[in-house]
Amino acid sequence: MAYKCKNCGKFVAKDAAVCKHCGQENPAVLANSTNNVSGEQVNKVTGSSDDSCQIQCPNCGSQLTLPRQFRNDYYLHCNICQQEFANPLKPIGKSENFLKKHGCLIFIIFIVVISAIAYITEGGERIKADGTTVYTITKDIYAPSTEAAAKAMINSMVRNGNDPVSNLGHVYNNDADFTHVFENDKVVVIKKISSGYLIRKIRDYQTAVVPNDSYLKE
Repeated sequence: MAYKCKNCGKFVAKDAAVCKHCGQENPAVLANSTNNVSGEQVNKVTGSSDDSCQIQCPNCGSQLTLPRQFRNDYYLHCNICQQEFANPLKPIGKSENFLKKHGCLIFIIFIVVISAIAYITEGGERIKADGTTVYTITKDIYAPSTEAAAKAMINSMVRNGNDPVSNLGHVYNNDADFTHVFENDKVVVIKKISSGYLIRKIRDYQTAVVPNDSYLKE
């Protein structure tokens, strides 16, 4: 017959006074004296005042004493290998197991959904066209100075098939309708228009049209 240490689950001699692996006194128990419960090995410790059980860690094979107060825990902690494992006395349902495995992912999805709802509720607009919120320009742009100039520029681009040389010719011939907006300029957004955002520079009050909100940083 084979004997195992009742503490660490490793093989020991029948009459061993101390387990040479973990130091447990009087360690020997029959290796086949366990009953299978939900695929895990469990021993009833007879004569125990706290009605504890012996269970086997599925990770390292150690025999562990399970006090009564932990019987209903879904997961237990092995003090030998320091790993968690499912409690064989408390089979985990599909819903609990799913939450254990994917709880973090569910939380992230929840946050994303809440953020999306908030974004939609606010009208989907990150940029406030209120004329007071200050934004910083993120890159240099030679931009149309008015909404009318922006429309004329778009019409010209459509007519010439977005040819770069023709576009530059339009800017050169209509230089008075354009203004230079520099990176790190402070601006406010006057209104959103079909061709982008009409902004006003704080340093000289000149206006310009930036094509999209990537040019604006709050």
